[in-house]
Amino acid sequence: MLCDSLFGFSLEHRETTTTIHKTKRKIEFVHILANKKKSTVMPAAEVEEDVQKMKASAMTGEPAPQKEEEPLTCSDRWTNTINSFMKPILNALLKLTRHAALHPMSYTVSIIVISIALMAIGLATNFNVAADEDQWTATGTLSVKHGKWIEDESGFPAEPRYMHLIIHRGGLNVVGDDLAKDGVERVFQMVDVVRNTPGYAALCANRDYYHPVTGEKTCDIISVTNFWNDDTELLRNTTVSNADAIDAMSKKTFPSGIWVDFDQIIGKNQCNDGASLVNCTESGTLSYGESYVTVIGLPGEEEDEDEALDFEKDVIDNLMDLQDAWKEEDGNDFRLEIDVYRSFGDEFMRAISADFRKCAFFCYCSYFGFDLPYIILDPTKPCSRLSLS
Repeated sequence: MLCDSLFGFSLEHRETTTTIHKTKRKIEFVHILANKKKSTVMPAAEVEEDVQKMKASAMTGEPAPQKEEEPLTCSDRWTNTINSFMKPILNALLKLTRHAALHPMSYTVSIIVISIALMAIGLATNFNVAADEDQWTATGTLSVKHGKWIEDESGFPAEPRYMHLIIHRGGLNVVGDDLAKDGVERVFQMVDVVRNTPGYAALCANRDYYHPVTGEKTCDIISVTNFWNDDTELLRNTTVSNADAIDAMSKKTFPSGIWVDFDQIIGKNQCNDGASLVNCTESGTLSYGESYVTVIGLPGEEEDEDEALDFEKDVIDNLMDLQDAWKEEDGNDFRLEIDVYRSFGDEFMRAISADFRKCAFFCYCSYFGFDLPYIILDPTKPCSRLSLS
């Protein structure tokens, strides 16, 4: 009888102890969660206090007093709301991730096929690339508003479609080394290529510009050719030596009476007054320059845009032929650089077209890159078929 009582007491004591230990772990877990929620470290004394209460409750059989729950703060409610929205999204992503991990070949092939299909659909349905300045300026900014006002409301004439052409020797002096006459002749040769391109006269007849010497309605040309009134025959008749070319380019006004802006037509220019280097605009004889800069203004009105684009395409081809001819010329180190109004758009399209041609290489790499791990694991099986076997 005594043994049974002791054995029963032992079992009851063991169950009570086990219950207390389990309760203690539960309390500690609840406090851990509460600590994470509140982002604070809960004192160990509070945990021990709850354990003692649970022990007393187990011994007496009375329920342990419960702490009053703290009311949820605004931040708690907001967090719960966000979590309720995120839970279905996370569950869906986890299911999709699991499915992709179990079916890698299906997803790889699907992504490649869909990408190629979307590209083909885009190219076949009114594909167009705009490379104008509106694309690079944030909508609603002051610069956009001011530009719209100038173009649409101010009544100002449209800005010309400027063409910039540069002749240089790779940083060497284009005036020295007895090359002044040769350099000027090449500038005239370049300008004549532009003027002799079909469509130049008809296009420039739409400009509101009149040549200051001839009175002809044409496109304005800013260049060293202005020292000879842009007349190739006048150059040939009056300039027979390098000294003649330097004397003509050292004048402070053009024959039309317009003051010369040397920085606009001769890059890094320097003049010598016999004692020191001086500002070419004030005095001195031209002695140094690293480039000849020519600016030609084509009509910029909207109604002339299509005609101007066609002309610019033809003139680029002609100037590049001249550029290649100079490169092949023995003993010549003069080089020609071309920048017309449509150059940016052309280069933009060229880059996109070049990227499209890389798609085949991408597909090739995707196909064989996916097979590589299987080839390493079992090189005796066919590449793509291995993953399907």
